[in-house]
Amino acid sequence: MKRLTLIALMFLFGFCAVLIAQDSYHVEKVNEIPFHWVLSTVDFTISGDYAYLLGYNCGLSIIDISNISNPIKVGYLGFEEYTSQVEIHDNYLYISNYYDTVFIVDISDPANPEVVNSLPFEYERVSIKIQDGLLYAINGSYYPDFMVYDLSNPLQPELISSIDLYGHITILDVSNGIVFLNKISYGLILIDARNPLQLEVIYNLDLNESVKDVAIQDDLVCLVDPDSLYMIDISELDEPEMLGSIELNCRSISILDNRLYICRYDGIAVMDITDPSTPETISTFEMENGCDRMIILDGYGYVESYGVGFGVVNLHNGNSISWVGGYHEKGKLVCFDTHDDYIYCVDDNLGLVVMRVNDVNNIELVSSNAAYTEGIMMTIADNYLYLVTSTECYPSDYYVYTFDLSNPASPVDVNCMGPFDYSTDIDACGSYLYLAGYDDSDCAVGFAIFDFSNPEAPEFVGSYTGSSGRAGISIEVLDDYAYFSDYYGGLHVVDVSNPAQPVFLGNSSLEYAYYDLVLSGEHVFAITYTEDEWDNGEYSTNVIAVNDPYNPAYLSTYDIQASKISASEDFYCAARNTLWVVNASDPANPFESGHYELMNICLDIKCYENYVYLLDEKSFMIFDIEAAVENDDSEVVEAYTTVQLSNYPNPFNPETTIAFSLPQDGNVCIKVYNARGQLVKTLFDSNMSAGDHEIVWNGKDEMNRQVGSGIYFCQMQTTDKTLNRKLLMMK
Repeated sequence: MKRLTLIALMFLFGFCAVLIAQDSYHVEKVNEIPFHWVLSTVDFTISGDYAYLLGYNCGLSIIDISNISNPIKVGYLGFEEYTSQVEIHDNYLYISNYYDTVFIVDISDPANPEVVNSLPFEYERVSIKIQDGLLYAINGSYYPDFMVYDLSNPLQPELISSIDLYGHITILDVSNGIVFLNKISYGLILIDARNPLQLEVIYNLDLNESVKDVAIQDDLVCLVDPDSLYMIDISELDEPEMLGSIELNCRSISILDNRLYICRYDGIAVMDITDPSTPETISTFEMENGCDRMIILDGYGYVESYGVGFGVVNLHNGNSISWVGGYHEKGKLVCFDTHDDYIYCVDDNLGLVVMRVNDVNNIELVSSNAAYTEGIMMTIADNYLYLVTSTECYPSDYYVYTFDLSNPASPVDVNCMGPFDYSTDIDACGSYLYLAGYDDSDCAVGFAIFDFSNPEAPEFVGSYTGSSGRAGISIEVLDDYAYFSDYYGGLHVVDVSNPAQPVFLGNSSLEYAYYDLVLSGEHVFAITYTEDEWDNGEYSTNVIAVNDPYNPAYLSTYDIQASKISASEDFYCAARNTLWVVNASDPANPFESGHYELMNICLDIKCYENYVYLLDEKSFMIFDIEAAVENDDSEVVEAYTTVQLSNYPNPFNPETTIAFSLPQDGNVCIKVYNARGQLVKTLFDSNMSAGDHEIVWNGKDEMNRQVGSGIYFCQMQTTDKTLNRKLLMMK
């Protein structure tokens, strides 16, 4: 049974999801339980006692801030697609996605937000702001429409006026009917919307840069681009006056009582702007992950911080800042396994979670135990669950907890073994536990074997070291044989009939690392990852016959981008960005019989008869693959039938390769946007032939400047289709 590596996800049971169409062939998603991937907040707003936090791709969280020193989450609404902005009017939120829709959400009951309507737009890329009962929207890329909607009926916004603009434009702010727009790579545009029926562009400020943010106090506009702060007097709207500028690098700005609060990569700086022509920094407030954005309300600053979440700072002393409290959804779902009608998973907020599968359409939460929040992988055998945990400190200590599943709804902890130095995979067979990557005084590398005949007092009995002299990666055990992969040593077949003295029998001819493997019948199905001389990596699936354990025979390689694999009888399923069902009835000639395009990277996968259980970066899902299993037409699916888009590595630093496939010749436009929908770089815009292609993004923008850590989106437009792909830059 295969496990998954640690990644930031948060589990939430019970949800309302907004779905978008996905490319699929002979594979149907029948159920989905969403999780939060809380990497950072993309936008938030505040009203009364509640803050509304919008995640990049993890939905809406509603936080009770009536006690600002202890914010508490009270509600959640899941979105399967990327969302970018949230605005509020009366008891409704207006949430724009990255595509062409604004969702209208009823928040009259904060604990149970509900999508009650949506406002569609003609083009992709929607930017919105709300003020005084009017919704201002920008829609489109090259020749966008600027539109004004009347929200007198909040469920049915009425378009009352619009004008055409030119360029990539987003809305920064609205103040007293004046709309501040960012024209990407150009500067600032002002629109007079004081009479919303007669819109007029009244000012253009050419900075040869994008505007990152504006802050407005009376007639003073503070504006920041990537390198500078500008102070502008707009008392005369037809002739704004530039008061001064200074060099400044920041994320965003806010203003209160002649104090400008600079959200920076290392925290918040306070600047005295009593004399706007000579702003002066008077204090700083450090934050470990920096400050992305701040909303000021009643003398408090509500801040979002990359990787940290949501916090509150005290601004009542205009010359300094103090911390009040914060809210951070720590939860990460890190591993899962199944036993009878139950699913067991670990969430680093809820701990060990138990769910009952009544049927594939009905999964219920049974229990959770918050004492086990550091689990990273698990396996189940003979009514016992073995959970490997890892401490957060470096170097990490690893432990193995044993749970009795006699009552499957209520696991009982009967033992904790450790600490160990290192562990990469785990499997159990009978009363023996096999721990790959084990590393201490008893076993340098490879895997170790423990006797759990007495689960309350397990004993170390033996170990095996791979021929490459490197630590183990994956292990699968059945009866008297262990199938094991280490770094660059290929597949090892090891006789473990005497656990105290494992004996090497044979290995496959391919000397690659098998990053994931599964045994089905007389075959091992494995994932390899290889790099060329330029460090470009490729995943592939491999079939190895193991009917003769002394001579494992490589049979075939099928080139699909997959990092996790599971198998059942005459087919196997592999996934990374796409779930692939592969017919292996002839193991020497496998072929695709179905697929389903995922929104996020697969973390673990398991096949059960005609169903696939799959965990990606966001959700636990169940797929019906009966049509794919029964499909034996290799000719239909071998040809490219759809546009495909992926990238590797992801996360990346400093560059990533965009890989895509075209079913026919035609024009292709590939662009990278940041999480706020701003164009970062155009990678390609020309005609291209059908087939497989790759293009490298070096992590730089149009001005050849290195971008910062965070989430970006690659958008590929062809003649008849648009695909979007999330890219994660991590430094």
